[in-house]
Amino acid sequence: MQLDPEEQRTVRLFQDNARSVVNVSTTASYGPLFSPFFAQQQVPRGVGSGFIWDTAGHVVTNAHVIAGSKEVTVTLSDGTVAKAQTDTAMNPGNSGGPLLDSAGRVVGIATAIVDPTGRGISSGVGFAIPIDAVRGMVDQILRVGRVVRPALGISIAPVPQAMQGRAAPSWGSQAERPAKAEGVLVVTVQPGGPADVAGVQPTRRELSGRLLLGDIITGINGRAVRMQKDLFAALDQCQDGEHHLG
Repeated sequence: MQLDPEEQRTVRLFQDNARSVVNVSTTASYGPLFSPFFAQQQVPRGVGSGFIWDTAGHVVTNAHVIAGSKEVTVTLSDGTVAKAQTDTAMNPGNSGGPLLDSAGRVVGIATAIVDPTGRGISSGVGFAIPIDAVRGMVDQILRVGRVVRPALGISIAPVPQAMQGRAAPSWGSQAERPAKAEGVLVVTVQPGGPADVAGVQPTRRELSGRLLLGDIITGINGRAVRMQKDLFAALDQCQDGEHHLG
């Protein structure tokens, strides 16, 4: 049967990238930890996929594939087998297997599927972690052995609707206010945290009962912050110790 051009491109895409995809299988220890009569047994725990990240041979996979495992076996496309021993606690969602675009570029890491039946049957809808987010996490893991997430030491809330699009009030924080009340409102500041050290002011109430709104964050490292998701996206691009609030 003759394949149409689109199907032929899909086949070539698979052939060009299959060698970078690996099979990941895991085992876990089963049995009493301390017993003179029974030794712990290594039993199969699960399987998943991953892919080769760089020329050094580092492999990226979903954390939930190997979480809780004692031994991880990686099988390459040519049948070569490599093993790794681990006692490290893993956090779900840090990394996973490749999602490719039509040019064969990795654009995301496949993470989960929508399964209305609860029996592991895909409904055709899946979720992936964007590769830009994964790249930063993998670089940190290779460099320091773990993911270090930047933090400001604050809790935030949307700017009150009554203030949006209007001139910011002169009362409240001693910090300079923007011309328009756009950004995110600082509600609390952790004592001794980065924001506290930088002089960021929280929302507070006077003895008279008057509410004094805290600082409004409008930017980080030159990136505009108009709502909460903008703040989180900007923080993901920051390194520890280089936060600059606006």
